[in-house]
Amino acid sequence: MRTLSMLGLALPMLGLVLASTAPAQAQEWFTDPIGGKGGQQYVLRCPGAAVVTGVSAMTGAYINNVAPICDGRTMPGAGGGGDRRSASCPAGSIVDTIDIILLRSPNHLVKALQLFCVAPGTRLQTARVSLDTPGVYTGPYISLSRVPGYPSGTMDCANQSIVGLQGRAGDSVDALGLICRPRAH
Repeated sequence: MRTLSMLGLALPMLGLVLASTAPAQAQEWFTDPIGGKGGQQYVLRCPGAAVVTGVSAMTGAYINNVAPICDGRTMPGAGGGGDRRSASCPAGSIVDTIDIILLRSPNHLVKALQLFCVAPGTRLQTARVSLDTPGVYTGPYISLSRVPGYPSGTMDCANQSIVGLQGRAGDSVDALGLICRPRAH
């Protein structure tokens, strides 16, 4: 009988194939961040099998710090300080798509976000919630990608789960992208 020694323990192989599941991070992929080119890279993952259900931020005239809200729990963020704001999906919903609006200035810092919430495992929209800053209209009936004069974009994970946020930040959030993973079955 062959044995495999791990941490000083002898484990019989018994002719069985030992299988391991790939770590969840191995199955992740990142969307291209939307925004300016400044700042340092940040990667903010939800723990375990948690998914993004909202976004928390510190704001002034634009978003200075961003953090994922994972299954209702605010995680540590990246960037600077300001007034705390957040946008969360209703209970039982998850973030499916994020519209982003940027400053009109050449640095294109992140100005505001609009989250599109769905029932898990579906594309059935349950809410549209805004994380806005002073000076831009982001009410529930306007898509941020259609605000005249402001650069903007839309991010989603192509019917997969949003499991974190990534991008670049310094004193402010320069760019924002998503961390995606196949949905758990």
